[in-house]
Amino acid sequence: MKTLPEETMEKTLRMYGVSYVSQHSIAGMASVDIFIEPNICIFVDGDYWHNYPMGNTRDKYVSKLLRNWGYVVYRFWEHDILKNSDKLVEKIINENKLERINNIEEFFQ
Repeated sequence: MKTLPEETMEKTLRMYGVSYVSQHSIAGMASVDIFIEPNICIFVDGDYWHNYPMGNTRDKYVSKLLRNWGYVVYRFWEHDILKNSDKLVEKIINENKLERINNIEEFFQ
């Protein structure tokens, strides 16, 4: 079951025409909330659980490992997504020079 912040982020990506995959597993060790080909990992971090020291330590470890493997890693807090997901998606698009899908039918193929 997806959380509201995950649904919000996915909806915003669709509005911007960005193709993605939900709950993508990488090397059996990381489940990425949202994955954009070829190497962009987006983690939607809940304000409660990811703020604990153990969760935060694991998040840093996974992010560092993925970056070392050549992935681009974004971690966004729940409250930031719910406040302004447009700004976050624009950041991802601009920093990675992503192409948008102009024809929505192309997105579902």
